[in-house]
Amino acid sequence: MRIILLTILLTMTVALPSLVSASEEGEHTALDTSMDKMNDAYRDLRRSIRDATEEQKPGYLALMEIMIKEAKAGKDMVPEKVAELPEAKQADMITAYKKEMDGLITELEEIFTLIEQNQFDEASTALRGLRTIKSEGHDRFRKED
Repeated sequence: MRIILLTILLTMTVALPSLVSASEEGEHTALDTSMDKMNDAYRDLRRSIRDATEEQKPGYLALMEIMIKEAKAGKDMVPEKVAELPEAKQADMITAYKKEMDGLITELEEIFTLIEQNQFDEASTALRGLRTIKSEGHDRFRKED
């Protein structure tokens, strides 16, 4: 009986730290979750619009609606990176973040309009341009892991 109890205790002692660190690494903020949803829709749209057809337009617009909705929701959240800044600089960072999100929302709405007007090639080109916006935004506002 002592051997079984000792084995269980040793196993828990060895396994517990890895379980705790795994849960900490797996935690997502509401902003992370929102951005993940937007990124999933972006990837799906970018792939499917390459061979666009008018029949698929409702699906493209639905993906754009997800992206716009999540961008608007994300605008009202505060990136974790803000907490790392001195209090005096936090307001400026939040203002810059909201301005960047406004620009993203405008770009997404323009792509939505292009799709509505069956300008799929232009929409595809504009979608590729979102990579730069995403990369620059993450560099400025995303907390490094």
